[in-house]
Amino acid sequence: MTELTTVQVTTLGDSLLHAAQQWGGEELLVFPHHRASYAEVSEKSHRIARALMTRGIAPGDHVGIYAHNMPQVLSLIHISEPTRPLYI
Repeated sequence: MTELTTVQVTTLGDSLLHAAQQWGGEELLVFPHHRASYAEVSEKSHRIARALMTRGIAPGDHVGIYAHNMPQVLSLIHISEPTRPLYI
């Protein structure tokens, strides 16, 4: 049996980062035509955060996301530090 550990997370991005460190190569998403590991989704989230920062987005700024319900949206809602967006 696997031992569970408690981890302090404050954002969805923090939870994804921790999961990527814990289970990196394990599959997080499994769709008929798309699969992605925890590490892949985490890396994509970080790339998006860096791209937003280069465009002047800072913590506390509001960013709207208009998208269909699709696997790639997971990377958007898990963007972590330093942008810390609010997902509603």
